[in-house]
Amino acid sequence: MTGFVSQFVSYSQYRIRTSEGDDLLDIYTVGDELLHVGGPDGCTGFTGVHTGEVDTRVVVHASEPPPDDDWDTASETTLWCPDGRITIEGLMGEADGPLTDLPAPAKSLIRVRVTARNRIHESIREPTDPAEQHEVHVWPVAEETAPVTLWSDGWGPAWTSRPDRAAAWAVLRLLDEARRRVPDDGVRVTVVRTVPGPVRLPATVPAGDLAIRLRPSAGAGTLTWEWTPADRPIFPEPLTALPDGRASAVHLLRNPDGTLTVRHAGVPGRQAVLVGLIWDHLLAPGAGGGVPVGGDAAGRGGGADPHRPEEPA
Repeated sequence: MTGFVSQFVSYSQYRIRTSEGDDLLDIYTVGDELLHVGGPDGCTGFTGVHTGEVDTRVVVHASEPPPDDDWDTASETTLWCPDGRITIEGLMGEADGPLTDLPAPAKSLIRVRVTARNRIHESIREPTDPAEQHEVHVWPVAEETAPVTLWSDGWGPAWTSRPDRAAAWAVLRLLDEARRRVPDDGVRVTVVRTVPGPVRLPATVPAGDLAIRLRPSAGAGTLTWEWTPADRPIFPEPLTALPDGRASAVHLLRNPDGTLTVRHAGVPGRQAVLVGLIWDHLLAPGAGGGVPVGGDAAGRGGGADPHRPEEPA
């Protein structure tokens, strides 16, 4: 797609999705002032306009494009694209909007870069101000990497990400997939994270009705990741299947600058974003060695969120 089209937004939001469904991680759980992670098949972009139209376009690339500093702000995340289609829509959805079912790489992880400029809150926007514009870049990738802020325009209030809630939500979604016995499509990818300094990983990660066993494997700095039923499940329904019946390999690499890179190979492509959210929690300071599944830890609605900022006046 080459030209901009008018995209209707409400509550300063629009959604980017690669499949049908509304099972998205709550906003203000993981992300920044421009882009909030929604899970494997969706994310939410944020605008200065509260209710109205912004100029938007989608550009699909064969490989990563160079950054364009002609934009005020830019952020990235990774999605799973099962059917080779991507849609940009408002919160209410548009069955036949101008940015519906656009071609994208199929059966692949895709990297999504959102750039924006002229984000001015409508309470102070003047008729002579330039139109707000958003550009969504998409390209195929072989590895699932963390969401990142490339540069920021400082728009919007600061808020605190909750990797613990995101990990809990990811486990519940994986658990649901296991109970529904979603077939393996054979696509395997690598989840990659880089963090400061050494990290102590537990041998067993409790995660609700599931547990993750991390066992030393052949070769220095290599672990085996294996899903197993929890020793003490929290839900009454018996667990009869696992998110992935195959063990996968985790490689821990110490970098010259003192950082640690985790490369988790052999992850089902459709689960890579969820596994990435779990790693974000396990590698965070003070993670506690487990995924806090239960109560409101999973980032689903239900009242005011103390970590969510007030909307700008």
